[in-house]
Amino acid sequence: MAIGKRIKAIRERKVWGQAELARAAGMSVNTLYRIEAGQHVPRPATIRKLAQALGVPAEELVQPTSEGEAERASA
Repeated sequence: MAIGKRIKAIRERKVWGQAELARAAGMSVNTLYRIEAGQHVPRPATIRKLAQALGVPAEELVQPTSEGEAERASA
């Protein structure tokens, strides 16, 4: 799963809208939309801000979550 999809999934589990997460992470809604849509790859500092706002470790946003993903990532 791509980082944008992970962010969106975690955000939706928290029942947050994009505006709420963007505000909590200190970024524009447009930037968050582009990240979630896979149109923009966030910088490490942005990943840390999003992880902090979501209350998860940054690694959770960037690491493959299954063996199949790990295999595809290393290919």
